[in-house]
Amino acid sequence: MYTIVAQKEGLDGTISQPTTYEVPYKTVVTCKDDTVYIDLPSGEQYTFVATPLEPDAQYTYFFAGWTEADGVVAGQGEWTDTWTVTAHFVPEINEYIVDWIIEGEKGTVGPVASYAVPYGTIITNDGNIVNITLPDETVKNFEATPAAPDAQYTYEFVNWTDASNVFVDEDKTVVAHFRPVVNEYTVYFEAIGNKGTVSVDKIEHVPYGTQLSDFGPTFTVAGKGTCNAVPADADDQYTYRFVEWQQYPDTVTGDTYIVAVFEPVTNNYTVYFKAIGNKGTVSVDMITDVPYGTKLSDLGTTFTVAGKGTCNAVPADADAQYTYYFVEWQEYPDAVYKDTTIVAVFEPQINQYRINAVVVTETPWGIVETPTVYTVDYGTQVSTSGDNVVVGDYGLFVPTANAEDQRYAYFFVEWTDVDSKDGAKLANFTVVENTTVYAKFDRAAIPYSVVVKYICDGAPILKDGVDIRVNSQGEYGSTYTYNYLDNPKFDDDMAAKYSLKKGYLEEPNNPTNQGETVSVTIDQARTIIVFEFAKKGAFVQFHRQDNPVANQTYETPEPYGEKHTATMQASASQPTDAGKSIKVLITDDVTGNHANGNFVGAGQTGTYNGYTYKVNQLAKNGQFDAVEIVIDGGLNVHDEYSDPLVIWYQLV
Repeated sequence: MYTIVAQKEGLDGTISQPTTYEVPYKTVVTCKDDTVYIDLPSGEQYTFVATPLEPDAQYTYFFAGWTEADGVVAGQGEWTDTWTVTAHFVPEINEYIVDWIIEGEKGTVGPVASYAVPYGTIITNDGNIVNITLPDETVKNFEATPAAPDAQYTYEFVNWTDASNVFVDEDKTVVAHFRPVVNEYTVYFEAIGNKGTVSVDKIEHVPYGTQLSDFGPTFTVAGKGTCNAVPADADDQYTYRFVEWQQYPDTVTGDTYIVAVFEPVTNNYTVYFKAIGNKGTVSVDMITDVPYGTKLSDLGTTFTVAGKGTCNAVPADADAQYTYYFVEWQEYPDAVYKDTTIVAVFEPQINQYRINAVVVTETPWGIVETPTVYTVDYGTQVSTSGDNVVVGDYGLFVPTANAEDQRYAYFFVEWTDVDSKDGAKLANFTVVENTTVYAKFDRAAIPYSVVVKYICDGAPILKDGVDIRVNSQGEYGSTYTYNYLDNPKFDDDMAAKYSLKKGYLEEPNNPTNQGETVSVTIDQARTIIVFEFAKKGAFVQFHRQDNPVANQTYETPEPYGEKHTATMQASASQPTDAGKSIKVLITDDVTGNHANGNFVGAGQTGTYNGYTYKVNQLAKNGQFDAVEIVIDGGLNVHDEYSDPLVIWYQLV
């Protein structure tokens, strides 16, 4: 057995009972119109009948058809399985008639007599319009139109009744109401031509039959207001005055036009002069009482008002930034037709200044590369960048030092704003006048070697084992002068030991003896001055104390100031000296008196003026004594034969 079930969709209809049958295999099911026929193999027949609901105010309901479970429209066939069939119903919204009627005969309603509209339509009104809004928001309307007005009345719509938010659930009728209203009109005011005006353009809402009147320039609309005739302001040619109101009706019977009449009076005018800005002035501010039509003209800076006078345009005095020029008189009429302003136009022309670059007079050791001058606008910024001066966007001043020569190396120092080697460094500035900037150069002398030699017997003179030569420098072309005593190494001690033979030039070669001071003009890389000396000699004299006659004076083989060893031998020619010992004394006393010193013998040391001398024993010649006297260099300083170092001796 199989189950056949009938069901419905929604609540818009019903299905006959029962709605379920158990049927055998091969049962034939047929869906036709609103009925499902179930024919059993036995010949028995069951049915399902779909019945729509009864209509209500909103809807009328209709059966729409059967569908199987999968939504397929049901038809006919043998059934071999459980089966469900669904009945479908469709509601159809009801329509109603909305029409209108008119109360009175002072208007009409259109555009149609009535509308068929669905349930749920809303009726509203907006002024003389009835809006009929359907559920789908489509809007239909009735429009109430008053009857055409006549001269006295205008007919107007008053209102609708039965048309205020009415819900349509049955046929509806709306009512249009009209009424007559006394007409109001407008009284218009105007002035002919351009000779005057009226204080109001119109007075509105003036009832039919209102009285009209005037008193001079004042026009009265009884009970509604007044209008004044106002002459026009003077134009270029005339001043205007009120004359009269043109003819008009006694009362208002429609829109009415009232016209004010004026007449012109010829004018005189003033010509004003001015200059724009502060770039110039005019010689007069105005020329008065100029008749209409007077001719105007200019010739350069002079403006002429024919028969009345002239005005001159005067440019302002030049300032640092600008020079001012008259350009033109602004466009003006060919003649006077009203008060007229004549404008003198001036323009400033930015001043240009020369920026020069020159070399400081005191430092003429370079140049400024071309260009050395720029003509620039006022306000140009000038600054330094490295060695160069940057002149705005115009260019650079470039300094170049002279090439090195034999005497000097030249170089650029800085820019300054004064022609002085002591001028301060140039600061950045803004051009406001002709300006000169100065390139400052300097030079450094190229050093040339000067050697001062001290020689004796062809060899350098040494002090403490070191050559006392002087290594110096001089400038090319300068006179170099040197005195041999200028050398601090050639001290008094050395001066005592050496005597100058000559001073001369070795390089350049000039053997001329210039003496103790040698001068030379330096013109080569190396100059050599030579001071040549001879060593001073020293003289010694032996003097026997008991013999007033001096012994022989001799020059020591050692130079002045050096240690000397003197020898003394007792003479066999003096037999009385045999067996005696030699003793010596160095003293200032020319008599050799002991009182001024002790005689010293072999193995002893004596002193004189702070220096020592020592007596050493030598081999004797038989009975005759022999000694040597070792004298410090400080004692061996008697360089005159007439003033020897005296060594007194005695034999005891």
